[in-house]
Amino acid sequence: MNGVPVSFSVELATEADFEYVIALGGSNNANNEILNILNQVEGLYQSELGLTFEVVFQHTWNTASDPYISTAPSAMLQEFTGIGTATSAT
Repeated sequence: MNGVPVSFSVELATEADFEYVIALGGSNNANNEILNILNQVEGLYQSELGLTFEVVFQHTWNTASDPYISTAPSAMLQEFTGIGTATSAT
């Protein structure tokens, strides 16, 4: 490809459930920790695949009535997918 590095940007949204928010001491701390984790992962993706991350939306649940009730990984993924689809449609 003519020796020119190719780079792509991935737009991401994050979501933190109530338990995560409480464990980290609030929404700001939860969002910052998520960004810290993504920054570490982005370093690998950027060097190996030429991908950079752009966080375009962050959401935290500050109430125990968040929609996440499952503990099984596959069920949790289904919940997250359903909530994300419903939220992005509005």
